Amino acid sequence: FFAPVLGNYARAVSQRLPGYLTNQFGQPHLKVRDPITARHATSQLARELLARRRVYPVGDWSLFVENYHWLVCQSGECVGAEDEGVEKALERLFGQKLVEARFDEFLELSFDLGTSLRLKSGPVDERGAAQWTLFRFQGQSVTLENDCTLSVESASG
Repeated sequence: FFAPVLGNYARAVSQRLPGYLTNQFGQPHLKVRDPITARHATSQLARELLARRRVYPVGDWSLFVENYHWLVCQSGECVGAEDEGVEKALERLFGQKLVEARFDEFLELSFDLGTSLRLKSGPVDERGAAQWTLFRFQGQSVTLENDCTLSVESASG
Protein backbone atom coordinates (compact mmCIF):
# COMPACT_ATOMS: atom_id res chain seq x y z
CA PHE A 1 0.00 0.00 0.00
CA PHE A 2 3.00 2.36 0.28
CA ALA A 3 4.43 1.38 -3.13
CA PRO A 4 2.91 4.39 -4.99
CA VAL A 5 4.40 6.76 -2.39
CA LEU A 6 7.97 5.48 -2.85
CA GLY A 7 10.16 8.01 -4.63
CA ASN A 8 8.14 10.99 -3.37
CA TYR A 9 9.65 13.71 -1.21
CA ALA A 10 8.50 14.28 2.37
CA ARG A 11 7.31 17.81 3.11
CA ALA A 12 5.09 19.58 5.62
CA VAL A 13 6.04 17.17 8.42
CA SER A 14 4.45 18.31 11.67
CA GLN A 15 3.35 17.23 15.12
CA ARG A 16 0.09 18.96 16.07
CA LEU A 17 -0.26 17.28 19.48
CA PRO A 18 2.10 14.81 21.17
CA GLY A 19 1.80 11.52 19.31
CA TYR A 20 -0.18 12.98 16.38
CA LEU A 21 1.96 13.33 13.29
CA THR A 22 1.23 14.45 9.74
CA ASN A 23 3.48 14.04 6.73
CA GLN A 24 2.76 15.17 3.16
CA PHE A 25 4.35 13.48 0.13
CA GLY A 26 4.44 14.46 -3.54
CA GLN A 27 3.05 17.46 -5.41
CA PRO A 28 1.04 20.06 -3.47
CA HIS A 29 -2.69 20.62 -3.97
CA LEU A 30 -5.05 23.10 -2.33
CA LYS A 31 -7.81 21.59 -0.24
CA VAL A 32 -10.82 23.79 0.51
CA ARG A 33 -13.29 23.24 3.32
CA ASP A 34 -16.27 25.56 2.93
CA PRO A 35 -18.01 27.02 5.98
CA ILE A 36 -20.17 24.64 8.00
CA THR A 37 -23.27 25.54 9.99
CA ALA A 38 -22.76 24.14 13.48
CA ARG A 39 -25.34 22.40 15.63
CA HIS A 40 -26.76 24.19 18.68
CA ALA A 41 -24.82 21.98 21.11
CA THR A 42 -21.51 23.20 19.67
CA SER A 43 -19.47 25.74 21.66
CA GLN A 44 -19.25 29.34 20.49
CA LEU A 45 -15.56 28.93 19.56
CA ALA A 46 -16.31 25.79 17.53
CA ARG A 47 -19.18 27.58 15.72
CA GLU A 48 -16.85 30.47 14.84
CA LEU A 49 -14.14 28.12 13.55
CA LEU A 50 -16.60 26.05 11.52
CA ALA A 51 -18.07 29.22 9.99
CA ARG A 52 -14.71 30.01 8.38
CA ARG A 53 -13.51 28.71 5.03
CA ARG A 54 -10.25 26.77 5.33
CA VAL A 55 -7.78 26.54 2.47
CA TYR A 56 -4.59 24.58 3.01
CA PRO A 57 -2.00 22.66 0.98
CA VAL A 58 -1.90 18.87 0.98
CA GLY A 59 0.29 16.46 -0.93
CA ASP A 60 -0.50 13.74 -3.44
CA TRP A 61 -0.26 11.50 -0.37
CA SER A 62 -0.94 12.41 3.28
CA LEU A 63 0.08 10.22 6.21
CA PHE A 64 -1.81 10.88 9.45
CA VAL A 65 -0.50 9.10 12.54
CA GLU A 66 -3.01 9.10 15.41
CA ASN A 67 -2.62 6.32 17.94
CA TYR A 68 0.96 5.26 17.48
CA HIS A 69 4.24 5.69 19.28
CA TRP A 70 6.59 6.99 16.64
CA LEU A 71 10.32 7.56 16.47
CA VAL A 72 12.45 9.54 14.04
CA CYS A 73 15.83 7.81 13.77
CA GLN A 74 19.13 8.75 12.17
CA SER A 75 22.64 7.36 12.73
CA GLY A 76 21.39 5.07 15.49
CA GLU A 77 19.79 7.87 17.52
CA CYS A 78 16.00 7.98 17.86
CA VAL A 79 13.72 10.77 19.09
CA GLY A 80 10.08 10.25 20.07
CA ALA A 81 7.05 12.50 20.18
CA GLU A 82 7.64 13.74 23.73
CA ASP A 83 11.44 13.86 23.65
CA GLU A 84 13.56 16.98 23.66
CA GLY A 85 14.69 17.81 20.14
CA VAL A 86 11.64 16.33 18.41
CA GLU A 87 11.16 19.43 16.22
CA LYS A 88 14.73 19.21 14.96
CA ALA A 89 14.33 15.48 14.28
CA LEU A 90 11.13 16.10 12.29
CA GLU A 91 12.88 18.83 10.27
CA ARG A 92 15.37 16.19 9.09
CA LEU A 93 12.54 14.49 7.18
CA PHE A 94 11.81 17.58 5.04
CA GLY A 95 12.97 17.04 1.46
CA GLN A 96 13.98 13.42 1.94
CA LYS A 97 12.78 10.88 -0.60
CA LEU A 98 10.85 7.85 0.68
CA VAL A 99 12.77 4.80 -0.55
CA GLU A 100 11.36 1.88 1.47
CA ALA A 101 8.36 0.92 3.61
CA ARG A 102 8.47 -2.24 5.75
CA PHE A 103 5.61 -3.55 7.87
CA ASP A 104 6.40 -6.33 10.37
CA GLU A 105 5.76 -5.75 14.07
CA PHE A 106 5.83 -2.03 13.25
CA LEU A 107 5.82 0.18 10.17
CA GLU A 108 9.19 1.63 9.21
CA LEU A 109 9.55 4.27 6.50
CA SER A 110 13.14 4.72 5.27
CA PHE A 111 14.37 7.83 3.47
CA ASP A 112 17.24 8.41 1.05
CA LEU A 113 19.37 10.59 3.36
CA GLY A 114 19.46 8.02 6.18
CA THR A 115 16.50 9.04 8.33
CA SER A 116 13.72 6.61 9.19
CA LEU A 117 10.28 6.99 10.75
CA ARG A 118 9.22 4.05 12.92
CA LEU A 119 5.57 3.65 13.91
CA LYS A 120 4.83 1.23 16.76
CA SER A 121 1.36 0.45 18.00
CA GLY A 122 0.21 2.46 21.00
CA PRO A 123 -2.48 1.81 23.58
CA VAL A 124 -6.04 1.84 22.29
CA ASP A 125 -7.82 4.97 23.48
CA GLU A 126 -11.47 5.46 24.27
CA ARG A 127 -12.15 7.18 20.94
CA GLY A 128 -11.21 4.06 19.02
CA ALA A 129 -8.96 6.15 16.77
CA ALA A 130 -7.17 4.55 13.87
CA GLN A 131 -3.46 4.03 14.33
CA TRP A 132 -2.51 5.63 11.01
CA THR A 133 -4.12 6.49 7.70
CA LEU A 134 -2.52 7.05 4.30
CA PHE A 135 -4.71 9.25 2.07
CA ARG A 136 -4.40 9.76 -1.68
CA PHE A 137 -5.49 13.26 -2.77
CA GLN A 138 -9.05 12.82 -4.05
CA GLY A 139 -8.57 9.06 -3.99
CA GLN A 140 -8.64 6.08 -1.70
CA SER A 141 -7.26 5.75 1.82
CA VAL A 142 -5.66 2.87 3.69
CA THR A 143 -6.10 2.76 7.48
CA LEU A 144 -4.52 0.56 10.11
CA GLU A 145 -7.26 0.15 12.71
CA ASN A 146 -6.66 -0.41 16.42
CA ASP A 147 -7.40 -4.13 16.02
CA CYS A 148 -4.47 -4.26 13.53
CA THR A 149 -6.70 -4.78 10.48
CA LEU A 150 -6.25 -2.74 7.33
CA SER A 151 -9.24 -1.05 5.77
CA VAL A 152 -9.35 0.52 2.31
CA GLU A 153 -11.89 3.19 1.41
CA SER A 154 -12.57 5.03 -1.83
CA ALA A 155 -13.03 8.79 -1.86
CA SER A 156 -16.65 9.89 -1.72
CA GLY A 157 -18.06 12.33 -4.01
